[in-house]
Amino acid sequence: MKWHRNPFFHTAVMPPSVAPSALASARPSADLDTATAAAFRASLIARNATSARPSTDLLHPPAGQASGQASGRPSITIAPAPAGHPDHADHPDNPVDPSQHLAPHGILAEAANRVAHGRRHIGRRKTRKVPKLTICEPSDHLTPYQAFYIFGIDGLGAFVLSGGINFAIGYAMYKTINVEKHPIRLFQFPNTLAGDATVTIFIQCVLTWFIELVLVNRDLRSGHIQPIGFLHEPSNALVRWFLLLDRRPPANDAEANKNNGDDGLRRPLSAPHDENCRCEQHSEQYEIGSWKHWAVFLVSQLIRALLAGVLMWMVLWPVSIGILTAVGDKGADGDWWFGPSSWAPPVFKLILGGVLALLTTPPFAAFWLVRCGWAVQANERHLNALADAAAVEAAAAAASASVSGGVVGSMTGGATVPTVDVQAPAGTTAESSEEREGTGQE
Repeated sequence: MKWHRNPFFHTAVMPPSVAPSALASARPSADLDTATAAAFRASLIARNATSARPSTDLLHPPAGQASGQASGRPSITIAPAPAGHPDHADHPDNPVDPSQHLAPHGILAEAANRVAHGRRHIGRRKTRKVPKLTICEPSDHLTPYQAFYIFGIDGLGAFVLSGGINFAIGYAMYKTINVEKHPIRLFQFPNTLAGDATVTIFIQCVLTWFIELVLVNRDLRSGHIQPIGFLHEPSNALVRWFLLLDRRPPANDAEANKNNGDDGLRRPLSAPHDENCRCEQHSEQYEIGSWKHWAVFLVSQLIRALLAGVLMWMVLWPVSIGILTAVGDKGADGDWWFGPSSWAPPVFKLILGGVLALLTTPPFAAFWLVRCGWAVQANERHLNALADAAAVEAAAAAASASVSGGVVGSMTGGATVPTVDVQAPAGTTAESSEEREGTGQE
């Protein structure tokens, strides 16, 4: 019988397969061994009642038993039901149900009843789930779900979300102020739309970069999305740096020349094949998990996000200025003004934020999908190389062991000496066998 320890009662709890009526003789106990023994005696009564159809009346120890033994654990004697028993008379073929005579009681019986009836009132300790790394294999083409993930969730979804947030910010900035005291103009402070566009582009690019870094990598590690593996790694040094493909360049030119110009072998690995890897190709400047490691990582990501912001500023800022000059009223000072009744500033932020999200979020998501696919493929190449090297070393060790074993066997005259079968000509086979037989008889 299988027993389970219940942390709430600190006693043995029977599994649901045991009937609650079998616990009639169980008594409350604070000791685990005593409670286990009581439950075992109760289960023995239930099993004997089912097999031999006896009653479960507990009899006193025989008269000849020692008092010391009787004072310890009471013996359990299975007595047959008397002939005049009502249950025996009415149902001679059915066993007697002990629950009709003895009601279960005690902490152990109560716990077993709750388990048997499927109740969950007993508090159990929750075990902490260990996150599993389930990265899928890189895809050899753009799957429909990848397209929906990039252009649907991270495209249209980001457009709506970012546009709504920027519209709310624009409404709070430009529709709740006194325009007479703080006029809204295109280039002049305090409320400049040109400066607002610049700040919006850079801040949103940085936030979008880090948000996609967290969300996409979480989906990749959980197996929710499949990495992209059908694109080839670039060869340009600057592009490889931006794509985080420069973890460990070749040590020297001589090492690169050994590969005979093979780009696949000369290309540095994209990522460590294991989090505990400390091989030369994956050595880190700082200890993984230290504050220096995280500081370098965050700064490197911030630099890439700002570079993306510069690119977006060069694309969107001139277009935004051109549209605002067409909407605003040109004043005597040469600047464009926006009155209190104008909805151009909030709508401008809505369109700018939505378009910026539509142009940056899908590429950022695809960046991490492609980057993960390259890393997985590079790790597989690295693991295959390690496996091949280990196989070669194992074969060399086995060959050296067999050679050394043969030499030792020949020196000691043992059975490990390698034998060479030499086939004799067909005509000499019978003669050689007869000669061996004659020699044996002599």
